[in-house]
Amino acid sequence: MYRGQFAGPPVIWQWQRIPGEIGCSGQEAVVVVAASHFFVGPNDFFVYDGTVPRSIGAPIREWFFTNLNGSQRSNIKGGADLTRDLVYWYFPSTASTGICDLCVVYNIRTNQWGKFARSIEAVIQYSSGNVTYDGLGTLYSTYDNLPNIAYDSPFWIADNTVPGVISTDHKLYSLTGVPGASYIVTGDIGDETNYSLLRRVTPRYRTSPTAATGTNFYRYDFGVAPVQDSTIPQTNGRFDFHRDARWHRIRMDWTGTVVINGYTPEIMPTTPE
Repeated sequence: MYRGQFAGPPVIWQWQRIPGEIGCSGQEAVVVVAASHFFVGPNDFFVYDGTVPRSIGAPIREWFFTNLNGSQRSNIKGGADLTRDLVYWYFPSTASTGICDLCVVYNIRTNQWGKFARSIEAVIQYSSGNVTYDGLGTLYSTYDNLPNIAYDSPFWIADNTVPGVISTDHKLYSLTGVPGASYIVTGDIGDETNYSLLRRVTPRYRTSPTAATGTNFYRYDFGVAPVQDSTIPQTNGRFDFHRDARWHRIRMDWTGTVVINGYTPEIMPTTPE
């Protein structure tokens, strides 16, 4: 990487090499947000603010490069949702021969990551025209034909931009609407010597899902795969389990929009039979 600075005649531009063997995976893998450049390097994610590149990919680096089709890394495409401070990178997975079919999302404010599956051909910033009540009838014949987009979305504001993609059907889509199914899997809860009884897990929602189920997994020693136990629906805002083991792990599956801040497991020490 080199940093160019305007110096005026006779040099015009002065170029300084940025320390480190860091580069970019492809010409569309750089996302500019304010004064910072976010990009995918050869083996990590970075943000560059004019000083030195700083790594941000520790939580997902190993997973990402394991699932990336390395021979097609130049096809990585980045984009941004400036309103919500999100950076997207669509990339070809190991199941793809070149089409970007997976996406990772980085939240600039919280330094958290997410992912979803979607096949796309291009990433764009979409600027909608001005929509008025007088002209609404020329765009949509009935209210039922209106797109499923919130009335306070930037989509409706003239000259405001929203993130969008060109899908594999060559059509433009905005990143709005009701999300599909989602889930998280917790880490292992317990310790190496004592047994414990998992009784309950209570998620702490900011936005509650339409429906939710919980599945508990357990094991007695590290080095062996967790055993899947029971799957139950959420009742009274919680998942009730009954499993005695050294280690417990919970998967929570959701339908509809959901925002979760954390979860509270209820476990108590026990003596193995």
